[in-house]
Amino acid sequence: MDRFHRAIITICYLFGIMPSGLILMVERKDMRIRFHAAQSLLFHITLLAIFVPLSCLGTWIVIEYSKPVGIGTMAAATLFEIIMLAAWLRLLIGALGGGEPRLPVFARLAERTVSPNRSSTPAKGDQALSSQSEGINRKNKK
Repeated sequence: MDRFHRAIITICYLFGIMPSGLILMVERKDMRIRFHAAQSLLFHITLLAIFVPLSCLGTWIVIEYSKPVGIGTMAAATLFEIIMLAAWLRLLIGALGGGEPRLPVFARLAERTVSPNRSSTPAKGDQALSSQSEGINRKNKK
């Protein structure tokens, strides 16, 4: 992997949602860059979607109701943040080193997101519609 690819991938992991989303929208050819942009985007959105509500819930519970329950919720948020920080450092160091950093769940979702033949595979409900349109196309060609 050359320096350009390493720099783009590192930017995705280092700065999060905005550059990852922008790179995912702009880059159309290089599947490696698209994969890492999608994985970074999914990772950072998950981080925000879980950490922020947990922290707010913990703070609200401490203020309104019970300190032990609220502190427990805040401790869970902190533990989640530490785990995600370790995963983020793994991604960042892997990208800086020129490797292919992958997180299992995020990697599978990112592969599906950037797959070039993703739109050509119909969903289960679309198979009947697809077969009907093929039949209509055959009749029109005759």
